[in-house]
Amino acid sequence: MASTTEYLDYVLDLLREVLEALSYDTPLKVHDISIATQRTANALRPILRELIEMGLVKATAPAQSRRRAYLRSQSPHDTTN
Repeated sequence: MASTTEYLDYVLDLLREVLEALSYDTPLKVHDISIATQRTANALRPILRELIEMGLVKATAPAQSRRRAYLRSQSPHDTTN
C-alpha cells in the first residue's frame, strides 16, 4: 500500500499534468486533455472539478453540456467567461 506521501505526490503530479495541458486562450474538451495527459476522461473529471473549485481552471459550459471545455484561469478565482 502506498504511503500518504506517495499518494499526495501522485495527486500533485496529476494536478500539474492537467494544468500544463491547459491553455489560457484555447479551450480543451476532456477528450483532448485525456490525450495530452494519457489519462482517462473518467479519471480527469474529478481533478478538473477540483481545479475549478480552486479557481485555477474555468469551464466554458455547464457540467451537463457536451460542449463543456476548460481553460486555465488568468488568476485564481477568475470569474470571466
